Amino acid sequence: KEHAHYSEGCRWLDAALELGQEAPAKDRLRVLTGSATMAWYQADVEYSRHMHEQALVLAQEIGDRAAEALILGGLGVHASEQGDDLQAIARFEESWAVAREVGDPAPVVLSLHNLAHQEWQRGQTARAVSRLEEALDVAREHRMGWILPSILVGLGTISTDLGDPVRAIAYF
Repeated sequence: KEHAHYSEGCRWLDAALELGQEAPAKDRLRVLTGSATMAWYQADVEYSRHMHEQALVLAQEIGDRAAEALILGGLGVHASEQGDDLQAIARFEESWAVAREVGDPAPVVLSLHNLAHQEWQRGQTARAVSRLEEALDVAREHRMGWILPSILVGLGTISTDLGDPVRAIAYF
């Protein structure tokens, strides 16, 4: 049932894109990113990436740096899912840089979290911990409770890998 709602959402967003060619760029940007998200929820990674790429171009054209940071992060997730770790890291680092520049905490935290995951997979444990701790600080400072469990699980998992069960339990 939930899947059907995403399908319907995609149809409406696609219709809005087709009919809204003359709509303000900011509105088209919201529809493109919404379409990318809905497609991703349906596991249509290629279409989602395509929508994110269009959204990135538009965000850069209109100078919406906050949207650019989030879109870059989304493109990093796509690269990661397709096994292109170097591209994923590059996108997450771009997202992090833009987000810090504009002072937007959500993409800062998401980028740090995603970079940490990439680094952990590559055996760069100390860097992963550092990124997660920074993400944790920013998330707590900005009361971003929605991501705290994921950050804490990441820190707990790494602590377990490092053979520190006391610290792992504290994070878990």
